[in-house]
Amino acid sequence: ENEAPSLENECKLGTGATVWPGSMVLLKYLEKITHEAADNPPSDVLEEMQQKQFHGILEGKTIADLGSGTGITTIASALLGAKYVVCTDGCDPVVDLARFNVRHAAEKLTKQAKDVTTLTAKDVD
Repeated sequence: ENEAPSLENECKLGTGATVWPGSMVLLKYLEKITHEAADNPPSDVLEEMQQKQFHGILEGKTIADLGSGTGITTIASALLGAKYVVCTDGCDPVVDLARFNVRHAAEKLTKQAKDVTTLTAKDVD
């Protein structure tokens, strides 16, 4: 469980081993709205309302990352303050990859999320 998935499974990972551009856009957006209020004073009332609405938007929340692939959005959710994150995918080798990535990130970065769970579709049937 502490080893990266084997290369023989690489062909079974398919698109699940890809970090999609949309994922990166989502991550950057979540990071921006989570930290914007602390970094930039609002320029008008509307901006102030938006900053208050989104500041700490993931803080203490439970997040379901459906079709998580590499688990990058799971990791980002935990880093941005989610209390509990469920990381899911329908492909067992992809879940193994996500599980490895989540555990590796938790060891290297932080343990902000109280719990991160990785599941396959079979686990929730």
